[in-house]
Amino acid sequence: MSERRWYVRKLINDDFERVSRLRKLFSEPNGSSKRRSCEPEYYRWKLQDNPVQAGVLHVADDKEKVVGMVSITPKQLCINGRLRIGVEIGDTFTDYNYQHQGIFTTLVNSIRESALQQGMDFIYGTPNENSLPGYERKCNFVTIPSVNMCNLVRPLDMEAILRAKINSALLAKILGPWLHLGFKMLYRVKSPQLGKQDVKFSLVSSFPEDVNTLWEKVSGNYDWIVERTKKYLDWRFVQNPDTYSIMLASNNRETIGYMVTKIGYWRNLRVGYLADFLVDEKTPEIFTELVLRSLMYFQQADVDMVAGWSVKGGIYCNVLRRCGFKRHKEVPVICYKTDLCNKIINQPGKWHFTMADSDNI
Repeated sequence: MSERRWYVRKLINDDFERVSRLRKLFSEPNGSSKRRSCEPEYYRWKLQDNPVQAGVLHVADDKEKVVGMVSITPKQLCINGRLRIGVEIGDTFTDYNYQHQGIFTTLVNSIRESALQQGMDFIYGTPNENSLPGYERKCNFVTIPSVNMCNLVRPLDMEAILRAKINSALLAKILGPWLHLGFKMLYRVKSPQLGKQDVKFSLVSSFPEDVNTLWEKVSGNYDWIVERTKKYLDWRFVQNPDTYSIMLASNNRETIGYMVTKIGYWRNLRVGYLADFLVDEKTPEIFTELVLRSLMYFQQADVDMVAGWSVKGGIYCNVLRRCGFKRHKEVPVICYKTDLCNKIINQPGKWHFTMADSDNI
């Protein structure tokens, strides 16, 4: 067994370029799979500009080369009606040449202790299938069953999707138009009749002040939800180095819902992401219209498919299914086994969770 050369420490300002280089090792060289930035300014925004409090990133260092990383991002959570600061754990990457040396476990345990020392007793994450076993077997994290969330996808360009899946341009060209026609006939969703409600939909560059009123109105409907005030939403989507589109629904100049979208790439497919959304669940027709308008926007932008996360069983998932979205795979949400986490996993609860509540977008 070779001698361990790396050690764990907190990130310093000079590390941002090194962290970015490590992260880029896990991106496709031709940019064919990309949902968010990996640049130094992204990590400065994420860690230093956080309106809740500064985030923390630990690295594995080998002679000033960053060979592993993990971060925690503080977020204001509303859990069972009570606001408290929790953290999302993410950015778990280890240089290919340093894997199977315990870096992942050492980093996760190190940054977990940092969060607990700051009084943050709810540590959650959305790991992929590669890192989930490490969290559960070695780091004392557990999957929360009550979240019950999945990734939903909807095709827009069948020919492009077939080309990516079957690797036959000719067959994709033959079958694509027929599958597209069949799908379009199967999922004909009419725009809701909103004329009497005097609802207006508009693209905006930042969130209005009264989005706080929407947050206060709907937050009590959930047992777990990330705070969505103007201050947080502007930081998350406006000040972010990446580009998002924000669509508001308003009634008599009052914000009654919003949809945040983004365009990225996955396996050479141009993908539209439903990054975040919020409406009063008593008005599912508002969400339906936001989804339909987003699909129209994505079609005009030559997007091949659309994806978004949603908790199963609620109005959001039901509307997305009616609009042609199909369940692609389950999305696990994990938490470290604190007393609070154990209480949450042992009781049913109503969650609101979108892709933007993770660091995936």
